[in-house]
Amino acid sequence: MPRKNRAYKKGELHQQIQGGYHPDKICLLLDTASKHAANADQNATGYYPDRMITKVYYLAEQLLQVLGNNWR
Repeated sequence: MPRKNRAYKKGELHQQIQGGYHPDKICLLLDTASKHAANADQNATGYYPDRMITKVYYLAEQLLQVLGNNWR
């Protein structure tokens, strides 16, 4: 079976997420997710994440700063 390309997958996104994709809610959801990830990180000062933990909240926090507070 051929792999589906990104454009095709993006077109199917509304079918995969219950209620569709809501760009107006993405910042609030990203903020909540980054807070949960930061709380779960037991070794916040370490460079490498622990097993089953992510450090992507650093990127999310920077992205939200770039977007400003207009989404709140």
